[in-house]
Amino acid sequence: MSASAASGVIACYQPRYGIAAFGVGPLRSAGFTLPQIYGASAGVSVILGLLTVVVARGRPSPAALRTRPASHLK
Repeated sequence: MSASAASGVIACYQPRYGIAAFGVGPLRSAGFTLPQIYGASAGVSVILGLLTVVVARGRPSPAALRTRPASHLK
């Protein structure tokens, strides 16, 4: 399971790295400054962080999802 999770993380990371690595050049050519580009990136990160809080608020905690050990059946 952990190998699959690690593979998924890398698979999601690679396209985003490509966008970051090769997307800044065209934006700079379009007339944007680095502070504008990184400021917009920070804004997107804040919005996604807030969205995460909103989505996770209604879900049970991971501890509540665990099943109790079979020892309680005795």
